[in-house]
This record gives sequence, C-alpha cells and structure tokens, in this order.
Amino acid sequence: MKWIFGLVVGLLVFLISSLGSSLLLPPGLFITVVTGGVGSFLFLVLLGYRKNLLKNVGLSMIGLVVAFLVGFGIGEASSLLPIGDIMPNVIFFVTAATVYGTFMGLILHGKKELGFFILISLIAGVVLTAIVFLAGLMEGQFWNGIDLNYIVIMSTLGTVAGVAIGLYQDKRELKQSSV
Repeated sequence: MKWIFGLVVGLLVFLISSLGSSLLLPPGLFITVVTGGVGSFLFLVLLGYRKNLLKNVGLSMIGLVVAFLVGFGIGEASSLLPIGDIMPNVIFFVTAATVYGTFMGLILHGKKELGFFILISLIAGVVLTAIVFLAGLMEGQFWNGIDLNYIVIMSTLGTVAGVAIGLYQDKRELKQSSV
C-alpha cells in the first residue's frame, strides 16, 4: 500500500513547502520554482529516491513549471469555449496534475512507463480536482497575504505525483512477488 504513503508524503511536503514559500516570498513564477525545489527534495528523500537526487530535483522543478504553463495554457484556451466559468479552472487543474504526475514518473522510472503514469495521474487528477471544487477550496481566498488557491494547487500536484509513484511501486512489488 505504498500509494497511501505516496499520497500522504506528496500532500504534506507540497503543503508545507508552498505554505513556507508563500510566507517568505512574493507571488510569481519564482515562488513556484522554490516550492518545487523544496517540495521535490523532501518528496524524493522521503520516498527513498536518493540516487541522482540533485538532478531529479532540478528536473522536477522544471516539470512543475511546465505543468503550470501547460495547465494555464490549456485552461485559458478552453475559456474561449462556451463551457461555463468554472470549467477552465477544472481543465487547468486536471491538466497540470496529469502533466506533473507523469513528469515525475518519467524522471524516476523512464519512458517505458509513460502510459501508466499518464493514466494514473489523469485519474488521480480528476478525483482530486472534483474533491477540491466540490469542497469549495478554490474560492479565491487569501489569508494574511497568502494565496490559498496556490497552496491548494501545489498540494494537489504533489498528491497526484505521490499517488502515481506509490502505485507504481505497488505494481512493481506485486510483479516481483509473483515471479
């Protein structure tokens, strides 16, 4: 059941890193890079991926920025369609989560597993996005100058990556135990 551990680790480290970054830095792209660096470092260490740690943290930071940009690009493009006010945000969320979860999977386990990580990240992204929007967590709220939406987004991306990596570890262990 490593997927549960991955879920908890992804949620907590990206929650803590995004909250800490938000307290110390002004909003912008730089805060995303810092959150990605701190969150990825803790994520990889706690999940046991210490080999090539600095390289993987750097790639993860790039992946996080790419996920944000692709998510915003597709989300904003979808706002041109007559699909309502909330759907572009949902599309951003699902796209960014899928891209980041897949990117992390590719960094750690290679392109052979591309299909697995796309599928798992997409499913986890849809489920978590539904929870976020149904619970009303994306209401444009600020607390002492901290953008709570940013914290929810970063926590969701970390959670999706954690679920995907954890499920892959479970799959690999199941495959090895059946041999």
